[in-house]
Amino acid sequence: MARRALGPFVVILVLAGLALLGARLQSYELDYTNMCTHRLAELDQPAADILFIGNSRMGASIDPLYIGDEVSEALDETVAVERLTLTNNDLTPFRAFTGDYVRNRGFPTIVVLQLTYNRERDLQDRIDMPVNPPRNLAFARMADMQAMQDDVVFNDHGARVSRRLERGYRGRPAMELDRLTMNIYAALRYPAHRITGRPTTCEGEFVHRQADIWLYGNLDGHRLAEPWPEPDPVDLAEWRAIVADYLPLAPDGPMRTFENDQIAQLVTMLRAGGSQVYLTVLPSLDDGPLGEADKAALARRFPDAPLIDLGPLYAREGDAGLALAYRDEDHVNIRGAAAISHYFAQVLAERYP
Repeated sequence: MARRALGPFVVILVLAGLALLGARLQSYELDYTNMCTHRLAELDQPAADILFIGNSRMGASIDPLYIGDEVSEALDETVAVERLTLTNNDLTPFRAFTGDYVRNRGFPTIVVLQLTYNRERDLQDRIDMPVNPPRNLAFARMADMQAMQDDVVFNDHGARVSRRLERGYRGRPAMELDRLTMNIYAALRYPAHRITGRPTTCEGEFVHRQADIWLYGNLDGHRLAEPWPEPDPVDLAEWRAIVADYLPLAPDGPMRTFENDQIAQLVTMLRAGGSQVYLTVLPSLDDGPLGEADKAALARRFPDAPLIDLGPLYAREGDAGLALAYRDEDHVNIRGAAAISHYFAQVLAERYP
């Protein structure tokens, strides 16, 4: 009888132990780039002088070592550059991971923040829900997640009741339970990850590179002398079919309510710590230079975060320029990356204090 009475307590102790172990091992069913970005935020080092924040488009476009060397040479002083990169367009993880970065390492002098507006129609209806997706549950502080839950401004889908009552909204108890479950599974998954060779830690260069396909010391000035290559015609047709259905940027559109609020919150946090914040838009295939109406809308929406516009990188003297410098519909090839990284180095050298 006594053994039966102790049974539930033993189960609870085992689950609690697994949850603690999982939180330490971090063997989540998430892209390992999240682990590396989390490690970047936790480094026992001062903040970079210049920090780029964005999604995989920034990982493909920005070589922080190359930009750091270019800016340092232009200013005749050492300027450290880093890139905080997360996949996809979720905006609350950018707030959470950046919050950890500045809390642990301080505020950069300059932050270049990519506008990660959703462009995929199929995702738009749920772009603001859940407020805290799995990567936040895995790596963010509960207090930060709660703060984002409390101040969230949802898109208006014409719902008759509060969107906080919709399926998919996580209140505090749900977040606590989901985090506990994730950590238990992380502990149970760890042996399989070790056997299959899936990364279980992030160390050394990968803390800064964050993904093997992203840039970190891959560029040099010789790339700028290369011609602009054009994609294979078959690939180009396939990619054009994808981007043809993309949503417009539309910074003033009602569908951008949630995204504009989250961007503004991030800009406010960074500026409060003393960072100069610049926005940028990293385009997709065939996007072309940013239109004047969109630039004016961004200036109205984010008056304290000037835009660094990539317009000068587009076609001139018969070359396609940035418009076709892609390895898929969203990510530039190495020639496009060289042009973008060099351009940012020039602009930031002029604006660095």
